[in-house]
Amino acid sequence: MNNITILSLNINSLSKAKLNEITKFDTDIILLQEIRVTTINKIIELHFPGYDFFYSTENYSGLAIYIKSSLKGFTKPVTHREGRIMSFEFIGEGMKEPLYIFNVYHKRLSNNMSERLEYDQTLIDVMSQYKNKKVLLLGDLNSTFRLHDSANNENLQEDLNRKPPDDWELTKPFNPKMGCYEKHFMSLFLRKCCLKDNGYQKGYTVKKRDSTDKMRIDYCLTNNFEISTYNVVNIGINNTISDHKAIIVTF
Repeated sequence: MNNITILSLNINSLSKAKLNEITKFDTDIILLQEIRVTTINKIIELHFPGYDFFYSTENYSGLAIYIKSSLKGFTKPVTHREGRIMSFEFIGEGMKEPLYIFNVYHKRLSNNMSERLEYDQTLIDVMSQYKNKKVLLLGDLNSTFRLHDSANNENLQEDLNRKPPDDWELTKPFNPKMGCYEKHFMSLFLRKCCLKDNGYQKGYTVKKRDSTDKMRIDYCLTNNFEISTYNVVNIGINNTISDHKAIIVTF
């Protein structure tokens, strides 16, 4: 089987001009988060020659997947959880079992802890169904378990050092501040879903929303599967296409 290359990016609203820049990388698959497309006319404009186009606009953020029309062995993507997760199966030449590829945008609900707990539990519920499968997950999880990557990292060290019980689950009482909660949620998410952290990037923002420049957390996670290469790249001149960088992986 020839190498397959995937580009993943939080596009922060998708347009034809942005798509033209992204497709210059000539990747086999493109996974986009936060496309923010709500009208059918806009969706029609976003079809691109040589690619099959799939999308979810069940919520304001939205997801899009582009797969080269010449690429064989994939199933039509399906949506999970209000359209914030899209997945499809891929089984290429010589593969004995399918690879499940996920495009994820995990919204931050930090102002309401009960909603955040429910939302995070749903993500775990979806992904844990695939813990015995081959999985490649790419997307914006809006969470971190590293202090220096937090956008609100002032005075969090003491809180981050707090530990819940060893058998902690989201449904059990534990009332940390958000920074500590994020750390333990991500650890729990990786453990429960048998996911390996292959690489991540802190993100990049042209607008410099804060002095630490560490506001965006995009991940490449796998289970029972190994990628060949992992790279982080700018899209467009001075990264003007999005306030995120793109992740490109090859397998």
